[in-house]
Order: sequence, then structure tokens, then C-alpha cells
Amino acid sequence: MTGRTATSGNDRSTALRAGGGDIGGPGAQPGEVDALLWMVTYQRALAIVSRKWVVGIVRALEHGPRRQFQIRMEIKGIQLKVLRDTLRTLEKEDLVEQVIMREDTSTGVGWALTATGQSLLEPIAAIFRWGRDHLDQPGVIDLDAEAHRAAV
Repeated sequence: MTGRTATSGNDRSTALRAGGGDIGGPGAQPGEVDALLWMVTYQRALAIVSRKWVVGIVRALEHGPRRQFQIRMEIKGIQLKVLRDTLRTLEKEDLVEQVIMREDTSTGVGWALTATGQSLLEPIAAIFRWGRDHLDQPGVIDLDAEAHRAAV
């Protein structure tokens, strides 16, 4: 053990003090992580990222600011109102921000990832790589298709 202590209940401040601000994660030693805090934080993050269109918007903004029409061109099927609403929600969560885009012929408003939004790129890419590497296995896709049919 590295001097960290386990906590009980919902005492977030004790968990953070005990872990020196590092609450661990998969592979952490027993007693180093407040499991409830880890689970709640994970579920909150997953709730944001798993909303429809969020991953597509983050990917569309990966290489710099884009105007709404440019985002829509990259994300086939998203309606303008849904895009606007989703961008506003992501703005409130400090994942995207409005920026002024100056181009040769015009100036307008676009959207860019914030530092927090940029920090999502690697976890999203890691999940993509995991899916690419593991979901092509025989049987895994079949189970997923069966689960989808059962849900519909």
C-alpha cells in the first residue's frame, strides 16, 4: 500500500485527500480507491459521451473550429435544431465553445473544442480502437445484433 487510505460512504473530500487527488481506476490496489466515487464519476462521464451525436461532434471538431454547416456535412443525418441543441448542451458542460472564424471572404461564428473537450479525444479513440479490435470477433457481433433486435 502506498500510504493511501480507503474511505467509506460518500465523503468525496476524504477520498481525494487520502489519494492525494488521484482516485485510481482499473488496476489500482485495494483500498486506494473510493469505489463509489469512481463508479459515480464514471457513470456521469459515460452519460455525457453516450448521448447521441456527441462523439460525432467531438470528432468533427478534432482538427479545429468548424461552422455548423461543416459539422453537419461531417455528421450525416443530424438535423440543424438537434445540432444546435447539442452544441449548446456541450457548451454548458464546457466541452465546446463559440469562436469567431475569420476567413478570406467572410467572418462568422464557429464552434471549437475547449481544453476539456480536447481531453475527450484520446478516451474516445481508445474506445474506438477497442471496438475495432474486439467486436469483429465471431459471435460478439452476433450477440450485439440479437440484443439490438430484442430491444426494438
